[in-house]
Parts: sequence; C-alpha cells; structure tokens
Amino acid sequence: MSNLHAFHLCLCRYVRRNVLEVQEDESFGPRIARLPDGLAERLDVSDEHLHYKKMVAHEGDHIPDAAVLAKESGGQQPLLLNDEEFKALERLTDLTLVSQNKSWKLKWEAAASTHDVSINCIKEIATGVSSQSADRWSSDSAMFARQLDEKGLLLSEGVVIIRKWAKEVRRYLQAMERFDLMPRPEGEYPTPTNLELQPFSTVEAYLRELDELKGTPYGQKMRAALKDCSPNDIHRLAEHKSIAEIVTAMRDVLDATRLRDKPMTAVRNWVKRKNESGVTYKGSKQQIELALRILNELGEYPGLGQNKRGQ
Repeated sequence: MSNLHAFHLCLCRYVRRNVLEVQEDESFGPRIARLPDGLAERLDVSDEHLHYKKMVAHEGDHIPDAAVLAKESGGQQPLLLNDEEFKALERLTDLTLVSQNKSWKLKWEAAASTHDVSINCIKEIATGVSSQSADRWSSDSAMFARQLDEKGLLLSEGVVIIRKWAKEVRRYLQAMERFDLMPRPEGEYPTPTNLELQPFSTVEAYLRELDELKGTPYGQKMRAALKDCSPNDIHRLAEHKSIAEIVTAMRDVLDATRLRDKPMTAVRNWVKRKNESGVTYKGSKQQIELALRILNELGEYPGLGQNKRGQ
C-alpha cells in the first residue's frame, strides 16, 4: 500500500479526532451542525479504525477494494478530507467561546506519534518523484511537526497546519499520477461530502455534460475522439467534468508553445516538466492524452499524426 496514502488518512483522522473531542462543549457543539452535509455526520473516526488497520497492513502496491475491506473489517471505509472540507473545519474552529463572562479559544491536542509516520513516506517520494523532493518532504514534515507541537496552539491553527501538510501529500501524489488516492473532486478517493461517484452512463451523456459545461457543441468530432472509450473509461477519465478543463488547458499550451506539430510524448513531457517546476497542470497521463485526441479531432492538434508515423 502507498505510505503517502496511509499518512494522508492519518492526517485527516487527526483533524477529525481533534474537532470531535471538543464537540461536547456546550458553546461549540451546536456549531457542528452548520458544517456541509455529510461532514458533520462523519467526524467520528471510531468506526473506521478496524478497516484502517487492515488497509495499512495490506502488503504490496495494490490498494484493495475499499468497500470490500470495510465489510470484512466490520468498519467504515476511512475517508480523506478535500480542501473545501478542511476550510469548513477551519471556519468552524476559528472562534472565541463565551460563557459566564469568560472567553476562551479551543486548543489543539498534538499527537507526536502521528507526526512520526511521515518518515515512512520518504522512500516512496524519492522513488516516485525525486530524491530532492524526498529531502524537501523531510524538511517540510519536520517543520509542520514542530508547529503542531507548540504549546498553546489553537485548534483552528492546528487545522490550518494539517491542511497545508495534506496539500503537500496531494502534490506528490499528483506528481506520481496517483489520482486514485487523491480526494474527490481532485481525484477518485471518497470524502465525507463526496462519498459516491456519479458515473456517466453513456458516451452521449458525457458529451451532453461537456457541452453544457463549456457551451461549445463539439458534436460528431467529440464522438469520434471518444468512439473507442467504454462508459467506464469515460467515467474514469472525465470524472467531475474535469476533462473539459484539461482540453482548455491543453489548447492554451498548444497556443503558447511550438508543440502543435509535435508528438504527444513531447506535449506530455513538457507538461511534466512544468508540473515539477511548480506550474500545475491538472490531469493524469490518460486524461491529457484524451484531451489531445479531442483537440486532434477538432483540427487543433495535427501533432497526433506524428505519433502514428513514429510507431
């Protein structure tokens, strides 16, 4: 199993557990009901414990089916938090409580054992990204751990620090194209407010979604680009309508560079270098390839033919 994914789950449980521990406060508890639908009901991490232990103990790189493991372990599937959910918890905890002419702020409860788990991610980052990235991860993790260990740290400040740490995890997962381990809607892994996928039942349904999103009737050209894709492929590659945004981004890349007549590998390598330098282009390798095929069908990317001649 991915150690980055295991640590990502640790961070999300860490935040939820801290918030949960103060919900009994009579001044704070009622505010939890204001959280987005799904998040308030899933702050409790106790039902995920057995499933989480079994998931982390699973050997090999393959992540077993989460729903199956949850059933086997007798617990709920452990959930990640996406950025919007982190922000909702920030807003929830950033307050001053008042009772009987006294005021106070909620404190963060540090857990050094959770911080130490970050060490397990170094090898994975070194292998999947670069040794320099692994060094940066080690340094950043030490910094986040020190901040979380500070005496008197407020609950809201702890949530902010964990959000930043989790964002670093997602950045490395994206660099390794592990979108299956990134929280929805950025990736495919469930969160409290994004438990279920909404698959496109047919290619036609996907095309309607895309047309509505971009206001551009791609029509038969789009159908030609997608003719070899099954409904499951459409869902996986175009989840949450992101493929429309990737098509637009790739169009901008072709307009701003000399890559329009270059093969697909040249475009992918250019995007990879930009991502490594900090200029983020969303999309997996497969999504970018699909976007380029769409642009080819629209007559905007003749370079696709270079791939065929070079094979």
